[in-house]
Amino acid sequence: MRKLILLAIASCIVSITTGQTNIEVFLNGHKGNDTIAIDNFLSLQNLSVSNKNYSVVGFQLNIMDRGFLKEFRSSSDKITQEMMNAIEALKNKNMKTTKIFFENIKVKTPEGNVKDIGGLLYIIKIE
Repeated sequence: MRKLILLAIASCIVSITTGQTNIEVFLNGHKGNDTIAIDNFLSLQNLSVSNKNYSVVGFQLNIMDRGFLKEFRSSSDKITQEMMNAIEALKNKNMKTTKIFFENIKVKTPEGNVKDIGGLLYIIKIE
């Protein structure tokens, strides 16, 4: 009886831990809250996932531009040309830094479900 109870407890623990896969989204090696030089950011092309069984299927990029929020959407893991143009335009605004927010990041699970995993903040160093 004791072995049966231990076996039941062990199987519950395995199912709980396997159900909570830890996945992180990042920009090619840059963790959230990192400061990235603008030219370095412009060379990046997509969001990556720490677990290769998952893939980014969409996100929203918000850029602070002199107190105004500009919003852009992507329906893949790719940073769109429109997003890149908005970041490039910051070079001509006489700013030292700005914040960008990747929000509503959606990932596809191995089972085919889509989950919203939150967001990321980066500081873009312009000068």
